[in-house]
Amino acid sequence: MGLLDVETGESGGTPRRNYSVVRVKKDLLSRSNVGFIATNRDSATSGDPYNRAFGVDASFTFFEHLNIQAFATSSYTPGVVNDHLAGRIRGTWDSDLIYWETNHLIIQRQFNPELGWLPRRDMKKSQFKFDVKPRPGIKGVRQLFFRSSVDYIDNQAGQLETRNQDFTFESLFQSGDRIFARYSHLYDRILTSFSIQNVVTVPPGSYAWDSAQFKFTPSPSRKFSGDISVRRQWGFYGGQSMEVIWNPLWKPSKNLSIAPSYQFSKVSVPLGRFTSHLINSQVNYAFNNRWLTSTTAQYNSLAQLAVVNFRLDYIYRPNDDLFLIYNESRTIAGGSIASQWNRSFIAKLTHSWEF
Repeated sequence: MGLLDVETGESGGTPRRNYSVVRVKKDLLSRSNVGFIATNRDSATSGDPYNRAFGVDASFTFFEHLNIQAFATSSYTPGVVNDHLAGRIRGTWDSDLIYWETNHLIIQRQFNPELGWLPRRDMKKSQFKFDVKPRPGIKGVRQLFFRSSVDYIDNQAGQLETRNQDFTFESLFQSGDRIFARYSHLYDRILTSFSIQNVVTVPPGSYAWDSAQFKFTPSPSRKFSGDISVRRQWGFYGGQSMEVIWNPLWKPSKNLSIAPSYQFSKVSVPLGRFTSHLINSQVNYAFNNRWLTSTTAQYNSLAQLAVVNFRLDYIYRPNDDLFLIYNESRTIAGGSIASQWNRSFIAKLTHSWEF
């Protein structure tokens, strides 16, 4: 059982509010469970109506490999009396040779859980996946994966909005290395224009395109690992797209790991084009089992923003920590550091009680 209650003060145009969540979950049999959740957002200010949501969920496992999951939920806001429901049913079979999944999700037009995360309203999503995972007995090859999937999303009126078809091949070698190749055919119907990286705009319309991706991932047991990925999209919202991601990981010692990361993107659509460089590098060093440090440096060429984060973690007892965190961000214009900057220091202490 979990309980959460938060009271916020008035700030700007937002009135004083109370937020609360209740979650109850009960295990059944060996690998099954049922649950209930309720959320509430309320205030004493007139003109600021409450928002409440209630849901039930369940997960049942049968015959070792078969799992059935389902949930049903509803949100309540004054004045909204229809189309405020959501639900899903999902079935999977997961064995060493075969994996399949069927999934059907419905979210009505007025479903609005203000204390939750809702990526999309007014949708009916059907999904099917089927994988074959043989172990061929080929020298150096541990397992092969042949995957296919279809996502089909329409709205409550039955109009197609999104369709994705993927075909994937993956090979896992005895060394732990992996190679991955995927071909996708995608369709997206845009009702309202949107921007990509706040640089170029995609107008309303129906778009179909093809995508090919290749990725190589060395074994994580190697001193130098990580992965490199290349993806090319033909017809991407009426244009082209190219993306290269390199995420190396170097572990020179058991105490030190260095993970520089670089992403290159080049997008061209009818209303514009851009090229971006994103760097997100991390250095982790552990003095011992109790004193840990993590330093992250980020740079975004489109936003002309550089960010540095340093975190010191002192584990003063198992599962309890003292964190000291330093953040700094600066804008970079014309190759020089501009005057806009932001700096913060944060301390966080966790403590648990057993009873």
